[in-house]
Amino acid sequence: MKKGLTKEQFTNWAISKGWKPDKWGHLRNETKEYRLRVTRIAVRYEVKARLTGYTQWIRLGNGYLEDLEITPEDELKGLTL
Repeated sequence: MKKGLTKEQFTNWAISKGWKPDKWGHLRNETKEYRLRVTRIAVRYEVKARLTGYTQWIRLGNGYLEDLEITPEDELKGLTL
């Protein structure tokens, strides 16, 4: 059996957990302070930081899709924080 998740599998899991796609295709939580930036091969977990004069996304964790899996308890495993 192939290890890891596809981008579609990860996205479907995140949406089932309450994350919503934004206009750029990233997934945001309901407060819009956190996002999951999903690329073809990896996921980045980021937080919005308000700095003087501008806003920036700061990475809190990441993982390659091939290293991620959904446990039987429907939790994500393999994302490094």
